[in-house]
Parts: sequence; structure tokens; C-alpha cells
Amino acid sequence: MGYRNILVPLDGSKLSRQAIDEAVKISRSSGGKVTLMGVVELPVAGFEGYQEFAVNVELAEEFSRRMEEVLAGELKNLKENGIDADSLVRSGVAADEIVLAAAELKSELIVMTTHGRRGFIRFMLGSVAERVVRYAPCSVLIVRPLQ
Repeated sequence: MGYRNILVPLDGSKLSRQAIDEAVKISRSSGGKVTLMGVVELPVAGFEGYQEFAVNVELAEEFSRRMEEVLAGELKNLKENGIDADSLVRSGVAADEIVLAAAELKSELIVMTTHGRRGFIRFMLGSVAERVVRYAPCSVLIVRPLQ
């Protein structure tokens, strides 16, 4: 049994390139389709509970446009190398959107990276990867940074 639907959330960092490389290896061995995903976490001002009223629409549109450009470049590379692939961009809380997309796409595997934050920074920012592992409807492969 191979993975027919592989979801690869990207944040535009060099590190996320490693997740694409792993997904390509899996796709080649299983014949699966790769879906690249970008999540734009909307810039807000205000305080919890009222953030939805303070979204900077222009900045959100710019972030979405930039994410689409990043994904388009990666998608082009995948297709040129014979990988069945597509992409999507969503806005919202990254972990929530990744889990929702995996369910909607009936993904069988999520391949993503972790920045490996520790201590106070991890406590304050949380871990997208940790939340995805906890709530994903499928298996999750976490690609750690190369040392």
C-alpha cells in the first residue's frame, strides 16, 4: 500500500524544502499525488476574542500573493520532475487549516518540518507540528532540520 495523497504544508523557509524532498521520495515510490499547502496567518491588531475585527486586509492579501508565488515555483519544479502535484493557499491558524485540508483532501500522509524550538519560545509560540500530529486524520512525517 502506498500513499496516494500526500499533503506538504510549507512556510516558505529553506527548511520546508526538506519536506518537499521527502514527499518526492515517497511519491516516486508510491505513485502518490503531492499537494503543496501554504497557510497565511492573518496579521491582526487587538486582543483575543476581537481579533477578527482588526485584520489588515491589504497585508493579508500581500501575504497570500507571496505564498502563492512560492508555491507556484515549487509546483513548477515538481511537475518538471514528473511528480503529480497541485497546491492550495488558506488563511487562518496554521495547524487548524492543515488538519482541515488533510481531512478534505483525504490525505493519507502529511509531510512537514519542525523548527525544533525549545523552552520559552516554544511555550509562547506553540508548535504547529505538534498540534498537527495530535489532531491530523492521517499519518504525519516530521522532517527535522539537517544538522
